[in-house]
Amino acid sequence: MANREIVKVEKPAKTRGPYRVSARLARCLELLASGTCRTQLEACAEAGMTPRALQLAMKRESVRAHLQASIRQSLGLSAQRAARRMHELIDSANQMTAFRASSFALSAGAGVVAPSSSSPGISVNVSTAVGYVIDLRPQEPGPRGREDSINEGADADISEISGALDPARSS
Repeated sequence: MANREIVKVEKPAKTRGPYRVSARLARCLELLASGTCRTQLEACAEAGMTPRALQLAMKRESVRAHLQASIRQSLGLSAQRAARRMHELIDSANQMTAFRASSFALSAGAGVVAPSSSSPGISVNVSTAVGYVIDLRPQEPGPRGREDSINEGADADISEISGALDPARSS
């Protein structure tokens, strides 16, 4: 008898072609892209399809490409309106609004970028309450030694400072 070997033949993986975008799916994607419906559930209910069908369809590259094309088209139409509104705001009576609109128009249209607002500045805090004050003046040693005189001097300095901060105690 002849030896027979079992050879496993691998079948190529089945690949699906591009997913056809149905009329319901196209309507659902249009509702999402235009902003008419805020959630996928609302868009699915409006278009007459199940949320699971939309979820599975969104995994397909062709469906995502269709959604992106729809979004680009919608933004292209709104960009004209936004440009017209920005032009109106430049002539606004409010100077801050006109300034910001002009700044945006210069940066978007001409590529002139305004300097950043993170320039160095001065910040002064006048109303700071004193917590602890360390007196670094040299102290004269007392009869018990240098360490005791330093501690006594520190206590005296703190009591003087707290009396100066409290108007009721200073009078």
